[in-house]
Amino acid sequence: MTHSIVWDGIAVSISHTPNWVNTEFHHIELRASERLPATETGYRSHFIHQDEIALFESVTAFVEQWLEAAAQSPEWIRFKEDSRQLSLFRSRDTASTGEVSSDKMVAQSSLV
Repeated sequence: MTHSIVWDGIAVSISHTPNWVNTEFHHIELRASERLPATETGYRSHFIHQDEIALFESVTAFVEQWLEAAAQSPEWIRFKEDSRQLSLFRSRDTASTGEVSSDKMVAQSSLV
């Protein structure tokens, strides 16, 4: 089964295989075009026991709770803050010139 959600403005595709290869585990795969708090690459494969997934209304509810919990990590908070800072630099530079030079991006990214 495949589900789609939007979490924090990010489109996430969720593949869910209950009772994976006749075990008591569910296989969940997350796919996104950008980093998520549960994966730096936008892809994550995860196995969860059927008793644990049963605690949630649905697989999407589980994934949303998982992402929300992972978003509380210091690493994710730092990543979001750094991303906001970099986007502020980009906005300022593109407003004055219409584009950002690679030299400016390197200099700005080293400030973050």
